[in-house]
Amino acid sequence: MPHPRSECIREVFANDDALVNVIWALIDAVRGGEDPAFSPDQPRFWDLYNKVEVLYEAVVKRARKLRSTGPCRVS
Repeated sequence: MPHPRSECIREVFANDDALVNVIWALIDAVRGGEDPAFSPDQPRFWDLYNKVEVLYEAVVKRARKLRSTGPCRVS
């Protein structure tokens, strides 16, 4: 049964294992190079590149803020 994509996104974000699996699947797809959608010749590749940069910056900023306010928790 069709459903909004936002439901899938919420479900993935609510499940740590699912979130990690999605991230690794994306890493594998980009590294593998077999999927033409992830070729640097495609606009989708550069769109992903830009969004990953923004995500990385947000994660680094959040980590720095947390480190400055208390103990760092690494698992």
